[in-house]
Amino acid sequence: MLAWFLNERHFTLKLLIVSFVLNGAMAFSRGASYWFDTIAYFEIARVIADPAAFHQLNESNFGLLFQHIVPGLPLLILLFEEIFGTMLWPAFAVLQYGLSAAVCVYFARGFDGLINRSSQLILVVLIETFAYYSDFHSAILTESLSASLALLIIAVTVRCLDGKYPLYRALISLLILTFIGCQFRSYLVVIGAGCSALAVFERRRFRQFWLYGVVAVVAVASAVAYPAYRAAAGGRFKPLNVNALMLMHTSYVAWDLDARSQRALDSVVFDPVIREKLTLQREALNMNDVLKLVSDLEARGLSRDQAGDLINTASKTVRTQSTEIMLRQLQLSLSSLGFQYLATCCDSSRALRRGFDGEAMLDHLKRYYRWNAGLAKNYQRTFEAYNAIYLQPPYLYSQAAIDWYTSRVRPYIFDQAYMFRPALGITRLIPPDFFVILGLAGFITARRNWQMISILIICMAPIYAATLMATVVGNTRYSHPLWPLYFLGLVVVGERAANKFKPSPQTTS
Repeated sequence: MLAWFLNERHFTLKLLIVSFVLNGAMAFSRGASYWFDTIAYFEIARVIADPAAFHQLNESNFGLLFQHIVPGLPLLILLFEEIFGTMLWPAFAVLQYGLSAAVCVYFARGFDGLINRSSQLILVVLIETFAYYSDFHSAILTESLSASLALLIIAVTVRCLDGKYPLYRALISLLILTFIGCQFRSYLVVIGAGCSALAVFERRRFRQFWLYGVVAVVAVASAVAYPAYRAAAGGRFKPLNVNALMLMHTSYVAWDLDARSQRALDSVVFDPVIREKLTLQREALNMNDVLKLVSDLEARGLSRDQAGDLINTASKTVRTQSTEIMLRQLQLSLSSLGFQYLATCCDSSRALRRGFDGEAMLDHLKRYYRWNAGLAKNYQRTFEAYNAIYLQPPYLYSQAAIDWYTSRVRPYIFDQAYMFRPALGITRLIPPDFFVILGLAGFITARRNWQMISILIICMAPIYAATLMATVVGNTRYSHPLWPLYFLGLVVVGERAANKFKPSPQTTS
């Protein structure tokens, strides 16, 4: 049976059938997934097609705190609402599971010269049944679509490097994917542009230098398209940023402030309660504190953009005041690459994040890892609890957005996963660090390893850098696009080990 399946004839079709069946089973066992900020995309979708209402939202407290969100998902929500109405979530699930099933096979087949067909089958099965990766296909969030777009970028790049695609055909595809991807996750502009430049370098070196200019122009256009639309709607042209949030993010890792940090805060923090929070280790700042900081600065004549810039400048001083604080950020951000133990080692009693020692931080990461894998319980009750929070200060979300979001998602939420999915909970017994380290080893030892390592760095570096610079404290949620790459490396290691220990013909005879 296996020999028939692995036969070259219609192998891709057979692999597609396996991929779609596995994705269908994962979808039906899960129901709708969500995260606390899913509603933010519905809030933007509600007004994005109306310039006046869109401008009003951007000038509100919501616009201040969520000005980093890109438009791809809100536009898709709006489109699907027009087409599918109350069937919005099922339509998203079909799109995301279906796209992942097809892209996963396209990705695996792209490495035909690196791994054999048995390994390609194993790779597809690993990716599609990895509960943590699969669960985001059930959520109206950016993770699933951005991961599929990242895999498409990688697969096209590999085919171009192998000479299977002409350079111009591959480059056009990559630049289109770069533009689309940037509208779902900003770091995809770096991944897309980096892979495009790698393809040009491998096929032309510097003989057609203007091609690098084309890549740069498309990358810039991808990044400024949404800020330009916001400006056209009556706002200001300003790159997406989290400036106003940076002191809150910095408060996660910085306390016992020195004199230089205290002076930096003098021009930003005027509320004594917030000042006390920043100097004690009990609790970090929250959204209400951020709004108070900005409000106090506005009362002194600054615009919101100026207030955000000033807060960001002060946070840079605080977060770089000592080696210990910088090391906390560097270590905690490793969770954005999929690490848990490495992100929280090596002294379990060391204060690693405000309110968390190493052991507590590890438990925190594990809890949300289980949650985002669909392996927890009480998803319905938690959804209701989130809805109650939406109605509390600082009142960021409109009642219209809350009602719309609830009516489209709540009917499809299971309190816990069903069928065979709970059996996949065994994966939570295996630290994700294990998969990451073996995956990295596979890339290092693979044939054509400089190309493989280049692709890996192009994908990992912007995710880690964005986490480190924008959120300070990482989360394994950000590692979502990287898991197929880790499993590819894992399969490479497994195939090499199998070949090494395979009995020789003389031995078997």
